[in-house]
Amino acid sequence: MPYLTGKGRIHLGDGVRLSGKPSFAFGRAGAEGAPELVIGDDTFIGHGCSFSVGRSVRIGRHCLLASGVTVLDMDGHPVDANRRRAGDPTPPESIAPVIIGDDVWIGRGAVILKGVSIGHRAIVAAHSVVTKNVPADAIVAGNPARVVKELVAARDQTQQGA
Repeated sequence: MPYLTGKGRIHLGDGVRLSGKPSFAFGRAGAEGAPELVIGDDTFIGHGCSFSVGRSVRIGRHCLLASGVTVLDMDGHPVDANRRRAGDPTPPESIAPVIIGDDVWIGRGAVILKGVSIGHRAIVAAHSVVTKNVPADAIVAGNPARVVKELVAARDQTQQGA
């Protein structure tokens, strides 16, 4: 059984597979409406994956998220200590959507932070911390993650319609 907390919408595409016990936490709904998590067709979510959604997390089709991946579109708490102590929610300026393209592979224990867009067919190495956008057909690794390789053959095959 997945662990769910807060109020939000989850849209699962056809053939989505959840392994083990992923967790889904939704922040307080803002002016934009209820937070929303969208997972595309035939995507695999590994055991222990964690999603914290304040506004919007979108995962494409045919993606692979290994165990222990964390995806957050918000900081989780206010930066100001007094606001944290008061129990205030994450302020709107600390929430930014996450978009993960089609055919993306995210390795074990990787962390995807707010405002990040990951291009189609990209690969995120295990335990990487993704703080900025990842281009399509790239492999990123490290903390913070950076491009370590471009998948030129994959891009060429896609452009040729293979």
